[in-house]
Amino acid sequence: MTNLKCQVPFTGITIDSLGNLVVCCASDRFPIKHISEVDNLSTFFNSEIYEKIRKPFTDGTFLSLENCLHCSRAIKTGSLGFIQTYDNFGFSYELDGVKIQYLEVTTSNICNQACVMCGGKYSSKWIPYEKDAAKYNLNFRTETFRHSTNISKLNTDDVNKILKILPEISVLVIKGGEPFSDKNNMILLEELAKVNTKCKVHIVTNFSIMSERILKTIHKFEDISIIASIDGFGDVYEWIRTTTWERILKNIFRYNEYGGRKIAVSTTMSIFNWWHYREMAEYFQDVPGVNRMTFSCLVEGPAYCSPLYLSPKHVEEGKQDFLTFLQENYSKQENALSDYTGETWQHKNNNFRIHRVENLLAVESVKETLTKKYHSQRKHIIPWLQFCNNFRNVDFDIRDVVPELNDVEKEINDVI
Repeated sequence: MTNLKCQVPFTGITIDSLGNLVVCCASDRFPIKHISEVDNLSTFFNSEIYEKIRKPFTDGTFLSLENCLHCSRAIKTGSLGFIQTYDNFGFSYELDGVKIQYLEVTTSNICNQACVMCGGKYSSKWIPYEKDAAKYNLNFRTETFRHSTNISKLNTDDVNKILKILPEISVLVIKGGEPFSDKNNMILLEELAKVNTKCKVHIVTNFSIMSERILKTIHKFEDISIIASIDGFGDVYEWIRTTTWERILKNIFRYNEYGGRKIAVSTTMSIFNWWHYREMAEYFQDVPGVNRMTFSCLVEGPAYCSPLYLSPKHVEEGKQDFLTFLQENYSKQENALSDYTGETWQHKNNNFRIHRVENLLAVESVKETLTKKYHSQRKHIIPWLQFCNNFRNVDFDIRDVVPELNDVEKEINDVI
């Protein structure tokens, strides 16, 4: 039992890339129902089904649930879980007559990128490559929950169910796929702009698509955050995310010039950018149109893309290099609260900030705790890297850009 309170099941609902209703984005492996099976979202939110879901959250036993493993692990390791981030919204609620105040929606898995740590569940771009992986005998691909070979998209009836609750919500979070690859997201945003401009809007996007229509629509909201999923710059970015860096940079400048607003660079920590964070911070702190960098996500699966499966030596190298850089160039902020709660460091000479540093510092190699899995999953790192080298539209090997990966390969070969 815990004294911690989780507001999520009392105030918010999430629709994942397959159209499943889930408690939150961290529990998307545990669907409650598909949106097509629900006539009215508000009514469903007050149904007996949801009352049963809320019980462990009422009596304080929720952290023992399998679908709460993400936050449970975050609390144990000292990193930032969704429970703390969500709490920052400051929703008020009663146990009876609950209202949807927070809506997180992924209208499809349609995407224009094939990020190295992703898969078909979240990116339609991956679907043909998932099939190719099977041809190359990379059968371990099917072990990840991100694996899928089907396009999933909400139909008109399901989108209309979402439109009905837009006037009452306080926060709308749109994710993908790539949100701006699916016209349904523009339908949602344009309707929200008509009925609820006071709503806080958070859009998690790879920021590779930016039309005049998009610019005009998102500038209708008083409080909007663009969280751009960017895991590097230059060659590292292009290898990880398969879009040209020039295109992303152009959109950052365009967005900033249009309305003077800035984006947050949200970094997903993987094996392939683990030694790149110092360079990223040095680069983005001088880019007009970017005001912060945040360590939002850690790749935990697939394991062969996760820093957790680096050796203890390599994990510490990455952490210590970045921490030294921070201490030399940034000042740690005390009690810094924003939509990016967590350990915050601000540049000593400007307002550029780096958030959720504890998520990086909490990373530990699983070599000693999951020894058997550690060695079995590490065997997949190089075959996966080589497979991705082959189909990415680049003329270099990622090991030439991130030479530390050669050391990882040597470690693996020495064990084999």
